[in-house]
Amino acid sequence: MIGGFDWFMEKEIIILTKSAKYGGLCVAGIDFKTGEWIRLVKKGGGEITWDIMRYQDRSIVDILDCIKVSILGSAATPIQPENVYIDTTKFIKMIKKVTLRELLEIHKLENHKTVLGNSSHVIKSNINSVGHSLELIRVNNATLHKVMGANGYYKTKLDFIYNNLYYHNMSVTDPDYFIIEDGTRLGEVILVISIPDDDYSKIHGYFKFVAKIFK
Repeated sequence: MIGGFDWFMEKEIIILTKSAKYGGLCVAGIDFKTGEWIRLVKKGGGEITWDIMRYQDRSIVDILDCIKVSILGSAATPIQPENVYIDTTKFIKMIKKVTLRELLEIHKLENHKTVLGNSSHVIKSNINSVGHSLELIRVNNATLHKVMGANGYYKTKLDFIYNNLYYHNMSVTDPDYFIIEDGTRLGEVILVISIPDDDYSKIHGYFKFVAKIFK
């Protein structure tokens, strides 16, 4: 057993994110049995595709689906220790749908001093000291904004308060919130926050993403 996982086996995972990543998906969830974070990655690199996240009947894996998936082994990095390789040659199996309440019985809301290591929307130094790349937190005063990106397209950003600290301009990669009115107030919500591990981040800083918003 390595890092809590028995390798080359099927794992039962509650899916929490299918966030946008370079035209593909960043898929993360909670181990149904242990309550630990798991991020699914494809062996050989590249994003998880929509085609991978389908059942044998071609229906799409949804948020809060508890699935059974074949794992090839650890894909952990110092920044993303939660990563595991998914066996893309085998179909994902549906076990059942869970509620948010049931999820929180398996993996409780996390209580950190700050969000992923600091009180900013980006980590520019000491990235290896964070030790994890996913958090499930409850925040207050959440407000969505539309911001024009460098490519000429609008991006969704989120402001919120967590542990009495104000977080501004955090990018939203949850596709359910790509089309919103500027200034949309969500109030108290539960968020999955994620940080990437790629070449761009090594140069420009590790920008935090709101990978999922649960009202």
